[in-house]
Amino acid sequence: MSVRANITGPFAEIIVGAGRSAVVFTLPKELLCKSSTYFKAALNNGFSETTTQRIVFDDDDPDIFRTYAVRLLQEELKRECLDEVSQVERHLFQLYIFADKRGILDLANDVVTMMASYWDQEVINMSVTRDCLLHGVRKNGKSSAVIRKM
Repeated sequence: MSVRANITGPFAEIIVGAGRSAVVFTLPKELLCKSSTYFKAALNNGFSETTTQRIVFDDDDPDIFRTYAVRLLQEELKRECLDEVSQVERHLFQLYIFADKRGILDLANDVVTMMASYWDQEVINMSVTRDCLLHGVRKNGKSSAVIRKM
């Protein structure tokens, strides 16, 4: 189904961040489920989130989730969606970790492609990515096949 077909619902509410910095995103359920194995399971398979259609990510960054939401609605990751991001390379790496953690394969692939393009054009410095790989994997306790290969 297209974004156009899903824009009228049904919707799921995703709360990202903790306390006063939390942001509420209301997004089409079908698009969420189509993009992510995590959302598909949480919103359809009898978990408490299935009943409430509400998910809380209090340990995730609302800015990272916002980039995912834009990509979800645009169906591709565009450079313009990063115009307001101050540390693009770090943001992309954190976006990759989020995608890996939530089973969003298309987003993870888009991030890797965009980072490679930025490296090739020398828009970003690969040393930041190396730093994120060393600290990000330890912090999150999970590494994906792509991270292990890097």
